[in-house]
Amino acid sequence: MTRRCWCVVRGWHGTTAATHTSGTLIRIFNFFSDAELNSYIDRAVLSLWPDIYGQGVDETLTLENGTYTYDIPTAIANAEGHIVSMEVLDSNGRPTPMPYEIWGGKIYLRSPREGTARIKYIYRYQPPADDTEDVATDEVSNLVMLEAQIATWDAVMLDRDKYERYVTSQWQDNATGYEIAAHIDSLKEGAIRERERLRRALPGAWRWA
Repeated sequence: MTRRCWCVVRGWHGTTAATHTSGTLIRIFNFFSDAELNSYIDRAVLSLWPDIYGQGVDETLTLENGTYTYDIPTAIANAEGHIVSMEVLDSNGRPTPMPYEIWGGKIYLRSPREGTARIKYIYRYQPPADDTEDVATDEVSNLVMLEAQIATWDAVMLDRDKYERYVTSQWQDNATGYEIAAHIDSLKEGAIRERERLRRALPGAWRWA
């Protein structure tokens, strides 16, 4: 091993065995396992709720005169969605608000109507099933990655082993501990600022049309 030249093993410590062309320069950042990074991403996704959420519209429920009780539609139940409004559409597709209550997985109507129900609901985002799956929109995925980045910088500063690995792999010159800590803080603060910008922008994207 010479300065900044490493002999690497693909798939080390649970990471993805990425391919590289022979002689390609790569940057070593090997002190987080795949499981650790996934846990940061999963926690970041779950932390979005209830401030940031997905929205859906379901029109699979057909209402009948004289029927007061209905099962919550499958798509909403599977998403563990929270119903926020319900309308009935007439034969021309015109919506009329419809009073309802939710109890024990059932929808109870205060006055039965006939037509198609339009149900608007919100749901919490779920952690991705694998490394290739996005959380939702690009904006939400970017927000999750920023949240996970912030967690990794916190871990570097709090875990001596990770800190020393970071210093060894990223700081070849004789930098002081203060300079290194200031650099990490600046990276973290940059991620926090971008995270807050995205959080402020996202609610507008979720207003009902």
